[in-house]
Amino acid sequence: MRYCTWGAGVVGPGCDAGGITLQDGSNGNRILNNEVGSGNGNGIFIKAHGVPCGNNNVIAGNHIHDIMYNAVELGFCTGNQIVGNNIHNSIDGIWMGFAKGNVIKDNTIANMNNHGVIVLNSFEIEVSGNQIINARDGIYFFWEQKNPGDFWWLDVNQFASRNNRIFSNTLRDNAGSGIFLENSTDNEVHNNVFANNAKNIKLKGNTNGNEIRDNQEGRVAEGFVKKFLQNFFTNLSAGL
Repeated sequence: MRYCTWGAGVVGPGCDAGGITLQDGSNGNRILNNEVGSGNGNGIFIKAHGVPCGNNNVIAGNHIHDIMYNAVELGFCTGNQIVGNNIHNSIDGIWMGFAKGNVIKDNTIANMNNHGVIVLNSFEIEVSGNQIINARDGIYFFWEQKNPGDFWWLDVNQFASRNNRIFSNTLRDNAGSGIFLENSTDNEVHNNVFANNAKNIKLKGNTNGNEIRDNQEGRVAEGFVKKFLQNFFTNLSAGL
């Protein structure tokens, strides 16, 4: 499928791997204003494994809830935008892997059993303007070693976790951390607001070259925040 638009629909249980699935190079689609509810393994799934990926799609204005696994999942893709969705009650809110140049913006993500946003082995990803509430980790970027033989259609060595931008998000009531970077380098983390997280920012492994600045913490609901990071940090391993 190419250049399709779904709008104002309700997608219910029993929809294979996802309530809405794009695969085999489904490019340039707009998935707008749908409700994707319980009973689906994934909510909205851009699928690619050894086949061409779906690039330059827009997922916007959807209500995605009570999904068994990932509310939104995509991998091996570029140029996709996930904007202005209301996502709640799943394992992971948005899962992304082996991706480049995607945008996750202005979403409300709440009550995740695992992560609000989880991004594996990806670079030049923007995560901005999101509200992420009551997950284990609000935003998690990481790299892990993969066997090249399992990914014969791409060069896994090209996919380090690096050069991502995480800014202007609100992260609240997360049991593990607001933002967690693990073996993820040369990222920009700035102008985020934290409240009532176990740790605001957690760094583990190789986190060289990250620029962490101008973030704030405080009681967001009461309108009070205070700046706690205004400097460039590198080679950090402890949480803040």
